[in-house]
Amino acid sequence: MAVFKLISHNFDEAFDGTVVRIPLRTHDQAMMSEISKLVPTSKDIEDVFSEFQNEVAEALLFLKNIEKVRFYYDDYCLGMAEIINVDEARKFRTSLNRAVARDAAYTSSFQLDIHHQYRHNDHVIDSTARYLLQHEIATIKSLPFDAEFKRWAEKTRYFPWVALAAPINSTRPTKQSRIFVTLPLPIYMTSPVNIHGNFALSRDRRSLWGPSDGHNMQEIKWNQYLFTTLIPQAWKKMLLQMAKIKGNPIYLFFPDAGGRANTLEENLLETVVKCVLAEEYPIWYASTGQMVRLEDGYLAKEKPTSTLLDALKMLSMPVVRNVPFGIVSIIEHHSDYPELSPVSVRRWLQIKFSSGLEVENDRTANTLLRYVLSDKKFSELENLPLFPCRGPNRKRIALRRRTPGETGTFCDWIYFATDEEFNLFGDNPGNYLDQHRLQDVSSVIEKDLSEISQSVNLTRFGLESFRLYIESSEMRRAKRAAKTFRNIDTQWFIKVWSWLDGFPQDAVEHAVFESYLIPLQEKRRVHRVMLFEIYAYM
Repeated sequence: MAVFKLISHNFDEAFDGTVVRIPLRTHDQAMMSEISKLVPTSKDIEDVFSEFQNEVAEALLFLKNIEKVRFYYDDYCLGMAEIINVDEARKFRTSLNRAVARDAAYTSSFQLDIHHQYRHNDHVIDSTARYLLQHEIATIKSLPFDAEFKRWAEKTRYFPWVALAAPINSTRPTKQSRIFVTLPLPIYMTSPVNIHGNFALSRDRRSLWGPSDGHNMQEIKWNQYLFTTLIPQAWKKMLLQMAKIKGNPIYLFFPDAGGRANTLEENLLETVVKCVLAEEYPIWYASTGQMVRLEDGYLAKEKPTSTLLDALKMLSMPVVRNVPFGIVSIIEHHSDYPELSPVSVRRWLQIKFSSGLEVENDRTANTLLRYVLSDKKFSELENLPLFPCRGPNRKRIALRRRTPGETGTFCDWIYFATDEEFNLFGDNPGNYLDQHRLQDVSSVIEKDLSEISQSVNLTRFGLESFRLYIESSEMRRAKRAAKTFRNIDTQWFIKVWSWLDGFPQDAVEHAVFESYLIPLQEKRRVHRVMLFEIYAYM
């Protein structure tokens, strides 16, 4: 006992701590041993201390009583790790122990702060990390197994209790996490979440009994229960708490998507995602800066452009994006969810516009217009005031759905026209798209304009538009005043006939027949066009 005098001088008093003694021995002593021929030296102990100091902070996560660990070389302190919020941790552990003693179901989360300081080579590492601990305890009687299995679990002292620990914030990079059974095992996880459980350990105590180890073993059955039932229950609750605490994307804290086949964690991600979806937890980070239920957001399966996201954010449309592919693929198989698409954006905009929303910024309006046109479902373009019209008031209008065979009057249409056509026939600027403000969206519309015209009242200005124009109310007034027309703009008629030269002759004949388009300069009147007269007057 003499060696322990370095730690305590009075063996009659209680020692507040735990001392681990690692004996050193010479080569000759090792050769005499019938148990081990190892020759641990003081340098070996330093190396063990150095390696363990790097992980000792995580070792405090799941221990029931230990609150501080210090490493000494003689009187020199090599490093330490300690729980900072000790009083809160003790209250949490007390409530946890009571649940275990009563064999009662229990679920709870707690934030644990750990200060860690040690020397690595010539550098002193000093960090403080906060972990979210999520505990989940079931009862033996609630296990979904027969009485024989429950008796086996009680006899072997396997208790249905798991815990997770996820780093909330840390001044050092998140390291690879581990599986714990009191202390960390050499079983690593790619997620930063540490897992503790009353697992069934293999005989070398370095791994867990799993599906690849055989069949019909109680130990395998036990571990599978923890991974398929208890751990997912704890994980979904931990994700909910993480969402409340962090308020930003938490997909990093989901289980690894690449679980190896025939292992305990093979389907862990899928099980956790299904649990979250079943509870409709608001853990999905939306572009509006909120955590939402998946049902209340719009999942972007493909990465949307930043301009589209900015435009939708201005309209408070909650877009859930950057969800890892593995999670998205599970969602697709197990849930009906709103997806970000031209259809969903059109419907969202129609609701917003019906409540009085206006989009004044050209860039935003054009971004939205380009997106809602991208799936070519032109019959759904109605009630979207995103189309800028010419005129001093910079008005944006919504298109109207057409009925089959509908022609209407000139003012019933919105026209995609050249500058020449607008200058000739643009008496009402509100009936013409402002292609300059549309910028590159103009070419998108022009490409599909013939299909668009079949669904909504947007069309290219052509001979049919011209025919409607000269039959419009303004031209009817000109007809009535034909005999007393005093201020005929002869140049306008010349330009109109020049514009008509760009169309096939038979089509022009149909468009201008019986229209007053021939000015008589001597009498300051316009003459009605008849078919046999066209050639004489053109």
